[in-house]
Parts: sequence; structure tokens; C-alpha cells
Amino acid sequence: QAEAAAKLDAQWAEPLVLRGQLAYRRAYLYGQNDPQVAQLWIDSGMTQIGRATKVNPGSADALEVRGNLQYWKWLLGLERDDARSAALLRSAESDLIQATTINPAQAGAWATLSHLKNQTSGAVEVAVAARNALASDAYLDNADKIYQRLFNATYDIGQYGDAQHWCEEGAHRFPGNTQVTRCRLFLLTMKAAKADADSAWRLADSLTHVTPEQTRAYDSLYYRTLVAAVLGRAGQGDSARRVLRQARGSADIDPQGDLSLVGAFAALQAGDRKEALQRLKLYFIASPARREAFKDDVGWWFRSLQDDPEFKRLIGS
Repeated sequence: QAEAAAKLDAQWAEPLVLRGQLAYRRAYLYGQNDPQVAQLWIDSGMTQIGRATKVNPGSADALEVRGNLQYWKWLLGLERDDARSAALLRSAESDLIQATTINPAQAGAWATLSHLKNQTSGAVEVAVAARNALASDAYLDNADKIYQRLFNATYDIGQYGDAQHWCEEGAHRFPGNTQVTRCRLFLLTMKAAKADADSAWRLADSLTHVTPEQTRAYDSLYYRTLVAAVLGRAGQGDSARRVLRQARGSADIDPQGDLSLVGAFAALQAGDRKEALQRLKLYFIASPARREAFKDDVGWWFRSLQDDPEFKRLIGS
């Protein structure tokens, strides 16, 4: 129908935008399982949006779709050349920002920016984009993910009050979504929270119980590692170290080394600096590209290490 409508009026941009949106949705669905088919749909969508922007260069919807298409291509790693890949990310960001400039209530563009800003800016801009997305449309299809991003962003910069607010807001709206409600366990690792080990264990057990079978092996270790961080904060260093030893994950379960990263934080809470550095070493072996982010900002998790010579060697600073 969109194709037929476009043929009726060559100066009507909306049917072309709709075709671009449909192509993006197909590219998204194929993305994880068949990136090459996703590339075909991305190309198709870009063609339609190219026609739409010729008809209406100021269409916020067209710019949003083009930004989404380019960012999805970047996330899938379909652009192999480093320089062109960087240009693709910049172009996606530019389109999405322009869409929100034309229409400050362009909720979809703000939602994508709340993810993209992790690549180009930082937690503060992620939080701004996520808040704008919800303010523009509180019932976005991916509102649960927006709440996660708001919590993660405020948690990452150590803003306990804001992190607690977005955690409770999200958990109230999506009580059955463990990716949202696990924020309550993360909150217990923050300095401003009471180091309540009993609550940490209860939360870890309940989250593990409702975690899907396919991710339970990893998630249960992740939650136990967060419990170890709370135990360390509570002055129960021996218990924290014992839990950490039991919660180690294999490369099959944790190929990116994220358990090692969280374990390094937990080890610091238990006062074990040497173990923290060893786990960070394992993390950077698994994910060497992530050193760059640490050079810009070590975050509050590892601020106590920022002047440590061994830590500086690990991040190449």
C-alpha cells in the first residue's frame, strides 16, 4: 500500500518514509541471525529515505529512520573499514540530532540516541536523551530499555538519588522484567546505600529463579558477584572472597569477560587490590578494545585505582 501511495503523488514523502521504516524493521529482525540479509534491507531503506529527503529535506521522521538504519548497520559491524565505520556512526548521530532539533518531541530519535550516546559521549548525555524519549512518549515500544538506560547512566556517574528513582520507576512499570528490576541489586553496591547483605542474597536468588534458562548460568554468577560486592561493603571480606571464588565463569559462559570486570569491583570492595587487578587483566584480555573507555574515565568503581602504576599499565595510560 505504501508503494502504491508513493506512486500516486511523487511529492508525498510519508509513504516513502513508511517504506523506509518497514525496511528498518526487517533489517532489525534479520540482524542477529543473517546480517547479509539485514544489509539488503538497510540498503533498501536508505534508498526509500533518500527519495523521501529529496521531497522533504526537513522531515524529522525521515531523518530518524535514516539515523536508525545507519546506526544499526554500525552495530552489526557491516562496515569493515575503520574510517568509514566511524563516519557512519557520526552520520547516524547527526541525523538523529537533526530530527530532534526539527521536532523536540521526536521520541524514537531520542530513544536511539539514548543508546548511541554510549558510543560517542557518556552517561550524562545518555540520561538526557533517555529522559527526553520518555517525556516525548512514555509508552514507547522499548520503554523498558529506556528505563534501564536511565538507571545505568545515573548509576555509572554515581548519582544514587537519581539511580534509585529510575530503578523504582522502571520496576513499578515492568515488575516482571528482570533486566529492569535487577537494578535493586545494583543499588546495594553504591556508597550511599546501606550494605544489606541479606537483601542482596534475597534479590540475587529471586532474580536467578525467574531468569530464562538460556541465560541462567551466566546471570546467576553475575548476581552472586554483585552480592560479593555488597558483602565486601558490609565488612564481610572473607565471605566476599569465598563467593568470588565460587562465582568465576569460564570463557564459554563469559566470552567478553564481564564477570571479571564486576569481580574486580567486588574484590576492591573486599579490600583485595591484588585480586582486583588480576581480574581486570583477564577482562582486558577478553575485551582489549575496552581499554580506551578506561583511559577517558575509570568510573567510580575503579577510582581508587586510577593512580596505581599496575592499573595504568593495564589500560595503557
